[in-house]
Amino acid sequence: MSKEQILKKEIIKWVKTMNSDDPEQFNSCVMELEDMLLGYIEKNMEVEGNE
Repeated sequence: MSKEQILKKEIIKWVKTMNSDDPEQFNSCVMELEDMLLGYIEKNMEVEGNE
């Protein structure tokens, strides 16, 4: 599975969680998504910097 597919799957999971009534689960999901996006952005910046 590519990074994009994993990201898409996580975002779908995150959006579904947004619709739940559990604020604790929502917050942990938001933090997970932030970490993933930051990691993804850092990797992309490294790749672009190496070109």
